[in-house]
Amino acid sequence: DLSYLPDPTGQVRIASRLDDKSGKRIFLFRKGPDQPFEELKRLDALKDPAFEPLGFGADGTLYVASNHESDKIAIYTYDIATQTFGQKVLSDPQVDMGGAVMERGTVIGFSYVQDMPVRVFLDPQTQRLQEVLDKAIPDSREILLERTKDGRFTLLASFHPALPTIFRLFDSQTKQLMPFADT
Repeated sequence: DLSYLPDPTGQVRIASRLDDKSGKRIFLFRKGPDQPFEELKRLDALKDPAFEPLGFGADGTLYVASNHESDKIAIYTYDIATQTFGQKVLSDPQVDMGGAVMERGTVIGFSYVQDMPVRVFLDPQTQRLQEVLDKAIPDSREILLERTKDGRFTLLASFHPALPTIFRLFDSQTKQLMPFADT
């Protein structure tokens, strides 16, 4: 099992490999595209706390998912140079965190599931949009999926506990929410 994680420029910066026989997971890192890979971390997949690199932020921050502080997986920043966990970015005492929301190769937020899917964005303006749209339709959870480069249109999935998922298009200029497709 081999996986790769690029930085926002598309250059592979982290690789991981799971050795099925030993149960060891090895993470490799390289400083730049012409640099060699160096070992970042070696873990016993069955005994050690979870450690999963999720992606890089626009400023180069590496975000990882880990349960090294509790039984639930939280999201942290991670300092590659010192190999230490930084700030806890997102956690919930009831559920595991762990999904990164990517836009053009950059981590812009995180996703997890409670009773329905949840997305939390790093950018306060995008987070406010998420909250406003989520309140716009009662008894439903609106999840921002994609935005046009200019930010005018946003595709979202509308989840309801008893209805099929509906896709909607939000026009930020007209403030209209339009049906797009359903499942």
